Amino acid sequence: MRKVLVLSNMYPSKSFPHYGIFVKNTNILLQRSGYKVFNSVMKKTDNKVLKLLRYMYFLLRSVIMLNFKKFDVVYVHYPAFSAIPLRFWHRNKCKVIINIHGNDLVAEEEKDIFFMKNTDFAVAESDYVVVPSNYFRKEFIKKYKDYNFDKLFVFPSGGVNKEIFFPEDKCLAAGKLSLDPKYKYISFVSRIEINKGWDLFIESAKSLKKILPNYRYIIVGAGTQEKDLENMIKKLNLEDLIIKYDYLPHEELRNIFNVSEFFCFPTMRKSESLGLVGLEAMACQSIVIASSGTGPSSYVQDNYNGFLLKENTSEEISRNILKVVSMSEKAKRDMQEKAEKTTIKYSLDNTAKSFEQFIDSI
Repeated sequence: MRKVLVLSNMYPSKSFPHYGIFVKNTNILLQRSGYKVFNSVMKKTDNKVLKLLRYMYFLLRSVIMLNFKKFDVVYVHYPAFSAIPLRFWHRNKCKVIINIHGNDLVAEEEKDIFFMKNTDFAVAESDYVVVPSNYFRKEFIKKYKDYNFDKLFVFPSGGVNKEIFFPEDKCLAAGKLSLDPKYKYISFVSRIEINKGWDLFIESAKSLKKILPNYRYIIVGAGTQEKDLENMIKKLNLEDLIIKYDYLPHEELRNIFNVSEFFCFPTMRKSESLGLVGLEAMACQSIVIASSGTGPSSYVQDNYNGFLLKENTSEEISRNILKVVSMSEKAKRDMQEKAEKTTIKYSLDNTAKSFEQFIDSI
């Protein structure tokens, strides 16, 4: 049996079940392709001291495994950090696959630029590079013009698990979440970080408060800007309008998507390489309103299976929400069905087939 070592500073846990889920999904597919998977991975923590200790352990463990065990493939997720151990590896004939996910290719902050030197090193050392979408394939080609693009593979982060994300009755979903079924709901699921668009979502809720009095707004996520989010909700007097959850397991996220008339995805991050959460919402027949020019534009077709924002503003979000509200029930159902059909291409089973063909060719 072939052996693969997976290096990643992102891996899901009970406390953060969605964090790095693409790594876990990829591991499942590697196992299905006949690999014995060995992990050197990190799980998320908000404790800064514990986080530092985990990084030190991750780096030490990875270097030891690379140099003292034999593998057929080394698979590196998020190379800006996870490729550091490769610098201390006496490389043998082992193949190297680099899986790029976001700001390890496109910088969002000053610190990203520094750590992207590790991405440059990893790409130079790689036999193959994996990116999550055609949008990010173009971004990769822009930066690494001399790379052999035959070695570049598009794989949508494991794809959508259709056994978990599927349409269910809205009232049933509302009951599972203890939400009042007399209201209609609009959701936002993301890390609460800079340029993720959570502030635009809240501003839109404020502007629509009187126009759509029977709507409530759901925010799911956590992050460094949570305090800013809480302060903004209080400042705008929206405590009665917005329902906030921390990270939720997939089964509960399905309920969020199924109770939601629309799912807002106004990310302004150029590093938003795919946005799997948007596909998961579409699989539950929630109409997605997403930003253009980022990952979601790979699968959202404006006025066909969802809507793309012409500008990243709260006014544009509100305008699109009102556009959907004014649609006939037949037109909504048609768009919802098209959205769900779109996700078939991105289903775990379909992406698994292409990934297995790719990995078997190595």
